[in-house]
Amino acid sequence: MKRLTFIIIFLFAILLTGCTKQKTEKIIEEISHNSNFEYELLTVVTEDITSKFNIMGGFGVETLIDANIDPYSVDINEYMLNNPTTYYEVTAYPDYVNGGSYITRISTSDPEIYIYDLSVGDEYTESEIIEYMRSLGFYPRDSISSIYVNERVWIRVYIEEGIIIKLVVEVEITNRTGIVY
Repeated sequence: MKRLTFIIIFLFAILLTGCTKQKTEKIIEEISHNSNFEYELLTVVTEDITSKFNIMGGFGVETLIDANIDPYSVDINEYMLNNPTTYYEVTAYPDYVNGGSYITRISTSDPEIYIYDLSVGDEYTESEIIEYMRSLGFYPRDSISSIYVNERVWIRVYIEEGIIIKLVVEVEITNRTGIVY
């Protein structure tokens, strides 16, 4: 009887994991249809793609930034405040130890880029953003951040004085238990 219970629990866990992955992929597909990034979340990053960018290395993450920006002479987040730009972060997926190179985060301060109906420069109150994001199936992660979550997909909407100054979309990356870096 214990064995049967264990098998049922094991199968349920596998089913649940598979459903979450399918839901996440469906959400990413929906974002792709409702945004105009040059590259989409979970795009497999090839040499053809990296050749178009400067690469800023990090621990387990590479950041692809505009080829005209020297990655080591500028803080990309400060640069974005005054210069419309989009950058892509590349990691393994779904876990850091899986290997591969996928776009797992996209950040933009470019008003020409949109995610659903949101663009940098648009005027919204926080309550309007919360209501809009909920209508899309994204819910606030907590009461103090600008992060909205649906399954393993996060959208961050940075607002300053009622104006969107930056948008970020990302897929959550996990780290397998017991892996120590």
